[in-house]
Amino acid sequence: KDTLTVIACSRYTSPSGNATWTTSGTYNDTIQNVVDCDSFLVINLTIHQPSSATINPDVCNAYTSPSGKTWTTTGTYMDTIPNAVNCDSVITVNLTVRYETTASVTANVCDSYTSPSGKTWTTSGTYMDTIPNAANCDSVITVSLTVRYKTFATIAPNVCDSYTSPSGKTWTTSGSYVDTIPNAANCDSIITVNLTVRYATTGSVTANVCDSYTSPSGKTWTTTGTYMDTIPNAVNCDSVITVSLTVRHKTFATITPDVCNTYTSPSGKTWTTTGTYMDTIPNVANCDSIITVNLTVRYASSSTIAPDVCDSYVSPSGKTWTTSGTYMDTIPNAANCDSVITVNLTVRYATTGSI
Repeated sequence: KDTLTVIACSRYTSPSGNATWTTSGTYNDTIQNVVDCDSFLVINLTIHQPSSATINPDVCNAYTSPSGKTWTTTGTYMDTIPNAVNCDSVITVNLTVRYETTASVTANVCDSYTSPSGKTWTTSGTYMDTIPNAANCDSVITVSLTVRYKTFATIAPNVCDSYTSPSGKTWTTSGSYVDTIPNAANCDSIITVNLTVRYATTGSVTANVCDSYTSPSGKTWTTTGTYMDTIPNAVNCDSVITVSLTVRHKTFATITPDVCNTYTSPSGKTWTTTGTYMDTIPNVANCDSIITVNLTVRYASSSTIAPDVCDSYVSPSGKTWTTSGTYMDTIPNAANCDSVITVNLTVRYATTGSI
């Protein structure tokens, strides 16, 4: 007898072909040997069983089965691999295939860009990014990135009263401020403003003048009223001045004096010839009273007479003198001024006697 030790899966057909065994055990079989006689076999048979399983893979794009097959579409597939006892393990594969997607993004940003997955890029370029898509597979994103940059600047304005920044803010006190406007690349231009604020001042002037008033800034006003004037103050800002103005006015007059020898004008000037003169004195408003003087000057005359009379002499003006001497007498002349007469008088006397 010969002994065989056999391990088989599910069933074993004897060497003679006359029997099929499906359970482990020791069996006898007979076959013809090489001399055509019976050969008795003792078969120590071990029967192993195949197995089965079901799996439900849910994958992205493609699935490689346990035996190495590749499937790319959803469906139910059968796969076979050896089990632990080296028999078939038949696997039912209920396969769900989900798919990755692709997309492209064009980003134009200032300074830095945070990708959909959270990466940070600070320079222009083309980048690849991956996030889960709606099917929870990869969404592969091509990011065409342009990075523009903020700029920085410092200015030092020196202004009166208030300053409007480049962005439109208004500041009224000196200090360092930060302002932001778009730069040429349409990103932030961050401006440090070192601001000096100087201030306007106010004042008042009460002016009481004749005819016209020239304001501190050079304006001319000729009527009474309240006016506003502006000049630079000590810090070169506006000094706004309220001018309470009283304007008094000069007057004009004409006189025509007709005098003898000399004329003393209202202001005290002395003129001795006929003519037109201008004279100025204060008027009732204490401004100039300008007087046109149309002056006529007539003159005194003089003469000498030497009367030789008896007893007494009546002068041309009517005076009576009774003694010899030199006398002065005055009468109006042809111009109705004094005619001053020197009288060299000789008085002789009458005598009396008796015979």
